[in-house]
Amino acid sequence: MSAEDIVLDATPTGQKFRVSIKVVPRTTQETTIARMLSSKHVSGNPNNHCVPVLDVLPDPLNSSNALLVMPYLRPFNDPPFEVVEEVMDFIRQTLEGLSFIHSQGVAHREGESPYVLGAKGADLDAPELSNVFPYNPYMLDIFILGHVYESQILQTYHGLSFLEPLIAAMMLVQPERRPTASAALRMFSDIRRNLNHTHLHWRLRRRSETGTERVVYDTISAAKMGFSLMRKGLMGT
Repeated sequence: MSAEDIVLDATPTGQKFRVSIKVVPRTTQETTIARMLSSKHVSGNPNNHCVPVLDVLPDPLNSSNALLVMPYLRPFNDPPFEVVEEVMDFIRQTLEGLSFIHSQGVAHREGESPYVLGAKGADLDAPELSNVFPYNPYMLDIFILGHVYESQILQTYHGLSFLEPLIAAMMLVQPERRPTASAALRMFSDIRRNLNHTHLHWRLRRRSETGTERVVYDTISAAKMGFSLMRKGLMGT
């Protein structure tokens, strides 16, 4: 197992919260990039959704490694998404985050860590990925994120076909034809504007649901939405 595969959780002495500790080789750029993205002059940017680095420590067991201390977070799909709006918020944040790190001259492949928690290995199907021939790491990032959307969202839930044009563009075989991160974010914003309140708050139906489960969950969702709309009407908003 390589150093970059090792992620531990720990509780700081005298504290009640947990942290993640990632072991990284000192020879990589990951520590430098992580510190830069957590620095004061960029940490306040609303589009910076990178996991902050709380501290960098020497590895007491191996002097060639460093320990990145970060907040302990859950994978992006735990707990699972329940309504369309949650998926849209996830896509917005990830595209904002990718656009931001690209604007800082950082590509995911340079960071050598999964861009989205729980999505490690999403780059394995990228057509241009090579250890021999050069490729555009920014366009590879676009493919990776599109692959996450396709495999973790479109293949998991019904009723999200309005996302297909964006995801298809991000996963084009020719890297030069894919949108940049900022262009993909604009495409997403256009899609988001065309969804009304009812659509955004309708529940996500998993492809694995049985017919009986669908009827029960749809009934519960409709009741919740009706209550929400009634409350909005009473509050005059």
